[in-house]
Amino acid sequence: MAKDYMLTRPSRSGPRALLLLLAAVLVAAGAGGWVLWGRDDAPPEGSPTEGAAAPVGAQAPAPAPSHAAPPPTSLPAKPVTLARPPDPLQTVESVEVASLIPAPPGSEEAALIAAAATQARSGNAGAAGTTGGPGGEVAQAPAVASGPAPAQSSPAARAALDLARQLMEKQQYVEARTGLAAAYRSGGFSPADAAEARRTLEQLAEFTIFSPSVHVDDPLAVRHIFLPGQHLEGKSGLVRQMELRVPSQVLLQINRLRSGDGFQAGKPYKLLRGPFHAVVHKSEYALDLYLRDVFVKRYRICIGAPASPTPEGAFRLVLGGKTLKTAYYPPTGSSIQGSVLYPGEAEYPLDPEGHNIKLEGLPGSATTLQAEDGYAIHGTNDPGSIGQAKSLGCIRMKADDIKELYGRLYEYWSTVTIRP
Repeated sequence: MAKDYMLTRPSRSGPRALLLLLAAVLVAAGAGGWVLWGRDDAPPEGSPTEGAAAPVGAQAPAPAPSHAAPPPTSLPAKPVTLARPPDPLQTVESVEVASLIPAPPGSEEAALIAAAATQARSGNAGAAGTTGGPGGEVAQAPAVASGPAPAQSSPAARAALDLARQLMEKQQYVEARTGLAAAYRSGGFSPADAAEARRTLEQLAEFTIFSPSVHVDDPLAVRHIFLPGQHLEGKSGLVRQMELRVPSQVLLQINRLRSGDGFQAGKPYKLLRGPFHAVVHKSEYALDLYLRDVFVKRYRICIGAPASPTPEGAFRLVLGGKTLKTAYYPPTGSSIQGSVLYPGEAEYPLDPEGHNIKLEGLPGSATTLQAEDGYAIHGTNDPGSIGQAKSLGCIRMKADDIKELYGRLYEYWSTVTIRP
């Protein structure tokens, strides 16, 4: 039986062969490169092969890391200036975290920083994962330490903050984010250091989560090449098919698109793996937002007045409970008189667009409140109440903040933990 040598080229000899070989060399050089047999170089970063087939919902191959120093960015830097990758979907190559430890070997500081480095390398940002679906298991809220902050940060907390700075200087943003997020969840920061940790994590979130860039080994993001006919919403949309559990609104935002019609087949885009969760600290008039278990932003809020306190416990978003232009029915005890108020009417108490996020007790928790009890997170027409206890039990937010939060929390899967 004859063998099929698919990569074997026929041999030629004589002047004609030399002329053909010279012509082939000139054509290759004019095209901008040499063709070498057996070479396994990756294609240029950020430029997928035209027409390359991929299964629906499949993750696009990650681009090869760049070894060139990326240009500086104009992002505000505190405490470290972040360097932007040269391509919106390019990444920065990871380095060995232990090589950044400056402490003397064998010292307590070195041991603490090494432990934080191990967390940065192996930390699972998907710990607050999701399984099941409506009628089944629900997402778990991030495990965040509770209790008063210490007057001084613990050595482990300080080591994590120092390590995050070192990693950011080396452009290892995912490692910095993962290690510092784990330390922040564990507590041990003084109020001042906790504020610095939040500022650093917010900066890292803007750079690694809410930008079009996809970074190497980021468990919260995926680089996806859209196929003809693919879309985000609906039963056949990518949000459901890939179990992303984030609203399409936030995906449009990070890809700098106005609508789902802006996605083009054959081009790579960034998708996030959710869901987002909220943790409310009533004593601080603050709502902390997490993507899975990574802190990303803090918002100032208004909570219930002493006579009508905001209930504490574990909640989730009601399925179908996110509404716009929400009709307001004044409850008992409201200073507003009348039957029903709509956006644009006098005394309408929500924000102009009527954002409302209805809550219910998380199954399996001690929280028994139901959607019919009427507790929600919503906008307000009284921004001066933010930072105070003035509501009838709901959580109020400024117009811009509730609009942003509305676009990030996902019905049924996002949880809201309300603490004293």
